[in-house]
Amino acid sequence: MARNQLIELATASLSDLMKEHLEHRAEARQDLQLLNAQKMGEHEAEIEKIKNVFFAILRDIKKDMDSGEQPGEVATATMLQTMRDTLAEQQQEPVTMDDVTAVIAGQIGQLLPMDEETTKQFQALAKKMMEQSK
Repeated sequence: MARNQLIELATASLSDLMKEHLEHRAEARQDLQLLNAQKMGEHEAEIEKIKNVFFAILRDIKKDMDSGEQPGEVATATMLQTMRDTLAEQQQEPVTMDDVTAVIAGQIGQLLPMDEETTKQFQALAKKMMEQSK
């Protein structure tokens, strides 16, 4: 919007110049056309912002790849393996849904700390989801 306003200011000055100096009319008209072509459309600024955010995300991804960090899928697989190992170590008896939801809550709690009430609610939600998926 500011860019378009600056262009409007410049084109107004060129229009005045064309009126005062007829000998420069052809050159001023070309300059007017060039300046008007530089204006941004209604949604171009938003598209430009989205493009800049997208490229920033791509740069971050590339930086992570170059640094050798594990991608999310591998981290998720590692988390699942840790959960399996935890369940296997803790249990001599068959594993219950409560055991599974406790381990899931514990793993998520490492990434996103939760208070006791939130942990209980999360476990209840996970148990409900498992029951519905049967």
